[in-house]
Amino acid sequence: AAAAAAAAREIATSPAAAAEPEVTEEEEAFWEAARRGEAEDAEAAEQELETLRAIYGGGGEEEGGEAAGGGGASVVLQVVSAREWRFRFGLGTPLQATLEVFVPGRYPSREPPHPMS
Repeated sequence: AAAAAAAAREIATSPAAAAEPEVTEEEEAFWEAARRGEAEDAEAAEQELETLRAIYGGGGEEEGGEAAGGGGASVVLQVVSAREWRFRFGLGTPLQATLEVFVPGRYPSREPPHPMS
């Protein structure tokens, strides 16, 4: 047992063990593509948010947004954060509802937004 422990210490302290693992060109290409994809996703999500703001109003009623379609409309988009969007329906009516949506970092190319529970 002592010999095995000594051999393990020798391996763990060797210069080869301290060196960083070698990254192949294929692995580097994969990670570069992933980084580009994340940037493209962020840009596409921002464009969609701008479109939704144009349809449903500014940043939400607390941020000075307006309901879509003028004074009588009843849908407001409230941007809680870059990852949480809230749609409020039926404002100014007896029947109101809120849809809270989580927008994942890999949206829109690899993962859809989904309702928050």
